[in-house]
Amino acid sequence: MFKSTKSFFFIALADFIVVYFLFRFSNFLVAPHAEPVVKYIITSVPYIVIIYGMNQYETESIKKDQLFSISLIIIFLSIIVSTILSYLIFFSPLGRKVYLIHSILFFIYFSLRNKAISKITPEKTDAAYIINKEIIPFIKKHLPKTQFIYTNVSNFKKYTDKKFPIIWDAGSDNCLFYKLMELKLRGYQIFTVSNFVEHRCKYLPVDILETQSFFEAGFFNKANTKIYSFVKRSVDIIISTFFLIILSPFLLFISLLIRIDSKGPVFYKQTRTGFYDSEFTLYKFRSMVVNAEKDGIKWAEKNDSRITGVGKYLRKYRLDELPQLINILNGSMSLVGPRPERPEIDEYLRKEIKYYPMRYMVKPGLTGWAQISYDYSSSIEDSKYKLMYDLYYIKHVSLLMDIDIMLKTLRTVIFGKGR
Repeated sequence: MFKSTKSFFFIALADFIVVYFLFRFSNFLVAPHAEPVVKYIITSVPYIVIIYGMNQYETESIKKDQLFSISLIIIFLSIIVSTILSYLIFFSPLGRKVYLIHSILFFIYFSLRNKAISKITPEKTDAAYIINKEIIPFIKKHLPKTQFIYTNVSNFKKYTDKKFPIIWDAGSDNCLFYKLMELKLRGYQIFTVSNFVEHRCKYLPVDILETQSFFEAGFFNKANTKIYSFVKRSVDIIISTFFLIILSPFLLFISLLIRIDSKGPVFYKQTRTGFYDSEFTLYKFRSMVVNAEKDGIKWAEKNDSRITGVGKYLRKYRLDELPQLINILNGSMSLVGPRPERPEIDEYLRKEIKYYPMRYMVKPGLTGWAQISYDYSSSIEDSKYKLMYDLYYIKHVSLLMDIDIMLKTLRTVIFGKGR
């Protein structure tokens, strides 16, 4: 994301204004009369949402050489969504010629926009001051590329660059604590080891996370407020119902492909662990051969021979998860939350991974922070990292974060990052 929220909103607002006026100009070139202002606004909004979902407000993503394909995807998806919205609200979208001209102009704008952002955005300097040498191995495990500038208390007066954070061990003496507070008041960024890793990696490092962290103000509080729970459940019902209706022809088509491809049922039902360790039946499209676990339970692997021909593509684009819209509708799952695991695997992981049960303190989801940040789990180490992302979500949960996750899930589906 841009360095500040203010920069993000400025760029997003600029994008919206440009997209809006490009629509007005395109319509002016081919139509004898102007459309209502609200129609241009509603037609423009999907572009901003999809630009965000495609990570084009992330400076690291903007600098990658995928401009042409990203632009085409944004244009294609935005036209589909804005056309549907126009039909639903105004009963008629803008003309095809308007969209054609607008697409050409938008591609030119988007190319210039990304080149400008790449040039004006400074290269990220991944370095930090560190006070205790013994904590370096713990941080290096999570941030191997970070450079550390070792210093001690006597060198505090030499600090001149406030862009580098200062990392310290929270168990240090009180004298050091007060000196660090003085630096904080002077505008320096002060982090404990676990907070620094959380800030940079967007997950909670369970290997150095202290138990008392779970009693900090805000941890779990947002996830269990009545307002948040009510709004989230309402959104779950509306969206799951909408997509079950809209996607029903597509779901039938997938069912037919599964039937043709291999013998066995279309759906795969499995017991999973849910909210507060309650168990429920999870629904998926079958993506593996029948009796895939005749030799015992094991994680799916890359190029797993048990995966069917159709199943390979269903898993790649996460389409095998679509029947879980039923789980969302009946309340056993939510759209966003930690992925539910099988009780047998849970029992094993509870013994191997610290704080593992904490992930079930919120309702499991169809997609989640771990899903958009990490690949499928195929080992204990993978499960550990996914837990760290789940804990980050639980700590920072909000409706805005849920929206962020849903939009970025779109990118995962489009680029086929499943396995």
